[in-house]
Amino acid sequence: MNGTLVLSTAVAGLAIGVLLATDAAAAPRSPAYADQLQRCVVALRPRAVDPAAAAIRHTVTDMRVRGVWREFTIDSDVLSDAGTRLAQASSRCRVHRWGPDVRVETKS
Repeated sequence: MNGTLVLSTAVAGLAIGVLLATDAAAAPRSPAYADQLQRCVVALRPRAVDPAAAAIRHTVTDMRVRGVWREFTIDSDVLSDAGTRLAQASSRCRVHRWGPDVRVETKS
């Protein structure tokens, strides 16, 4: 994996970033599925509540298309001001490619 695609947003004082490791030659700068990935980030927000958190880093480790769904495997790290990992979790986020449905399963 040669390239990294970054999608980030700030939410209630927390910096939330999403990293997607991809082949640099195959990775467009603004992927067609960026809105679907953003919906996963929004769905993961309530699961990453920690009063000591300064940032949350989501790393997409896998992405697949299954019928009408795009499935992302996302590893999340909750970080302190000093960059220390406070918590981590792995999630599978399924997003309907043409509709509003989002389904998240998280393993801590």
